[in-house]
Amino acid sequence: MNMGQIVARCRRLVARASGRRGQAGEPLVRPTEPPHYHTMRDGDGHLIWEGAYDLYPLWSAFGIPDDLRGQTVIDVGSASGFFAFECEKRGAGPVIATELASVAERDVKANRQAFPRQQLTATPEKSQSDIRELIAMLGSQVQLRVGNINEPLHDTLGQYDWVIFGSLLTVLRNPILALEHVRALTRGRAVVIASYLPHESRAVLSWVQSDRPFDWWLPSKSLVPDMLRAVGFGRVEEVRDFVLRHRNGDEQHQACWHAFP
Repeated sequence: MNMGQIVARCRRLVARASGRRGQAGEPLVRPTEPPHYHTMRDGDGHLIWEGAYDLYPLWSAFGIPDDLRGQTVIDVGSASGFFAFECEKRGAGPVIATELASVAERDVKANRQAFPRQQLTATPEKSQSDIRELIAMLGSQVQLRVGNINEPLHDTLGQYDWVIFGSLLTVLRNPILALEHVRALTRGRAVVIASYLPHESRAVLSWVQSDRPFDWWLPSKSLVPDMLRAVGFGRVEEVRDFVLRHRNGDEQHQACWHAFP
């Protein structure tokens, strides 16, 4: 058993212990605040930690093949790094995971700056810490880069065979600018995952009425391919739609598209 496996086993034991209750009914191990964004598992499928979102049951909805040998990948806004590490597991390399430098870089509505800490699913600082911990634990070659998709990341990071852009359109002030930068990163294809308005057939972008300061827009499903073509993608294919469930029970209707230059 190598060091990474030993650490993973220790984490599983801690996770089991957290389910036991003390005399007052309190967990012996309290959850992290803010929590991990993604549930993560090691290469053998063993649980490392639980997160706000478990994407493993949804893997087939993303249309990413099991063999990525010889393919380069960038995971934009990687959070805990689910896509980055899963792509590396399938042979991709190099794999880049990007995250914001800090929570201060999030697009925040000026009239919504004060909000409860519990409304944060995870912070960029926490996500960076998660990725670094996983790199060390798994002996991974995933490279963490600090970057903001509101900026032209391709100027410093180049282009990739697979660009993964997951669940970010809602939290960006200027989604078209971000998609232009996704297009500039893309040599092969972009995997674009987005929440959408489930009962709207028109091509519309809806203002999100929310107390969270970083919620901006929700597109209709028919609008997303139009947005992708408007920024220069020549072909757009829908892979699948699905329901994304938060650990607290909240649900979002989402879909995945592959966009090709």
